[in-house]
Amino acid sequence: MTLYISSLLIACGICLFAGIQATFARSARGQDRVYLAFGCLSLLVSVYLALAASFYQAESVSTAAALARAEISFGCLIYPTGIWFFSLYTGLVHWRRWVTVAALIFAPLLVINLSSPYSLLYTDLTMRPPLVLPWGESVHDFSGTESPYLTGIYYTAVDACFLWAVCCCVVLWRRGRGARVWSLTLYLVVQATASVHAEVVNYHGGRGLTFDSLAFLALVLLMSGVLRRELQRRNQALAVSLDELRSETQRREGVEADLRHLAYHDHLTGLPNRHYMHERLQAALASTEPDDGALILFDLDHFKIINEALGHDVGDELLKGVAARISATAPASACIARLGGDEFALHLTSLTGTDESPAQAALRIARDITARLTAPLRIGNHDLVVGVSAGIAPLPGTARDVDSVLRQVDMALYRAKAAGRHTAVIFESGMQAQADRRLLLEKGLRLALDRGEFDVH
Repeated sequence: MTLYISSLLIACGICLFAGIQATFARSARGQDRVYLAFGCLSLLVSVYLALAASFYQAESVSTAAALARAEISFGCLIYPTGIWFFSLYTGLVHWRRWVTVAALIFAPLLVINLSSPYSLLYTDLTMRPPLVLPWGESVHDFSGTESPYLTGIYYTAVDACFLWAVCCCVVLWRRGRGARVWSLTLYLVVQATASVHAEVVNYHGGRGLTFDSLAFLALVLLMSGVLRRELQRRNQALAVSLDELRSETQRREGVEADLRHLAYHDHLTGLPNRHYMHERLQAALASTEPDDGALILFDLDHFKIINEALGHDVGDELLKGVAARISATAPASACIARLGGDEFALHLTSLTGTDESPAQAALRIARDITARLTAPLRIGNHDLVVGVSAGIAPLPGTARDVDSVLRQVDMALYRAKAAGRHTAVIFESGMQAQADRRLLLEKGLRLALDRGEFDVH
């Protein structure tokens, strides 16, 4: 039963999995270097444990020497990487300085180790009889002569790393950050116990197993659990933040939709307003495929009298009732808007396809609506009857912009009111000439008055 070798290989697999997981977690987060440092440390430890397992299975001195040299090489990489991880995890401000110092110490040791035939710890290596463990497992055993100076330098550097880690933990415990470093403290206790056991084994001739290599597994297991929980808490906090951001976005979209509705709709009747109708007409005139339609402008007759006699509240309710009746009578494809005051506009499209011309179809629709509006409207305790005048401007007609269309429909409405009200009139080109002549006449009369050109007879 190969329990010890299997334990080393299982520990190697656990560290390899933890290193890959931490590296991918760092890639997903994009900025947190502590996950990258822990991933690198775990990957180095996994290779170190695999070499340790292979060392106990080496069949020759040359193979054992190569494995010992590779194991010490990875040890020279593990300790600076451990300093990097410890510094980032504990939040040291000057972490780069500590990493640089560790790298400067272990880099020469790494070079010396790679150039040594039996690693920097030994000047020679011999095979001893296999070591039989209490549970019956047999592993190969080697012994060698330690290098008097390099061995002391190497273990002094290793001990300095552990002493530095202990000092960091003590400082953080004194600052009340024990919850952050309890896992590191527990690992240091395990590592110290394993190191003491190794010293005892060496003191008795080195015939026995040491567990200082497996102590690295405690670090990987403890820190992978801590970092995983931190990552879960951060992901949960991120999910909460995303939900809050999504709710805020929806709220803002709702506010923007309300603002857009207010910008394009009349607050009293809920119909589109002048701005909306202006843009709709502009789009219709700019269309490359003009559609025969018309714009009808409705104006309530003597609405001012109702406002003055019954109050603005009754007037507002009357406007709502008029808007509802126009909406119920107008074609489904028509756009109804309140332009302001007691004026309502109706934009009609697709008036072709019948026996009558588009202008006559618009006139018929305008008369249907005015007839519907003659029915009394019940407002509170009042039965109100309103007259409606309508002006009609064919589209596209002769107008080339929205202002021209509105002027034409205004002139047709003025002609309807002049004709006795409660009627509908279609705009004709002669109306423009008459309006121009009237404007010129009024201008001339004012100028004549200013010049005193009138004689009283």
